[in-house]
Amino acid sequence: MATRSIFEKRILREIHDIPEFAQEKLEKLIRFFKEEFLGSKAPSDERTKELLALAGSWEDDRPAEEIIREIYSARRSRTKPVRFS
Repeated sequence: MATRSIFEKRILREIHDIPEFAQEKLEKLIRFFKEEFLGSKAPSDERTKELLALAGSWEDDRPAEEIIREIYSARRSRTKPVRFS
């Protein structure tokens, strides 16, 4: 399968090392967003149920403080300011 755009290549590169259990969840998110942006034949109530089914799908038994510490420690400083065109 040939990629159609640079963005598709980037997306595929990003998901390459994600474990299989997380890829399944990611696929559900992609389907939801695709239907939201591009339209869907599914009724709105059904799409809402699909989104709500994703809630809580990521399990983490650590306390919130530990998760927050990890997030902050993973951040990197930028030497150059970010510019939005």
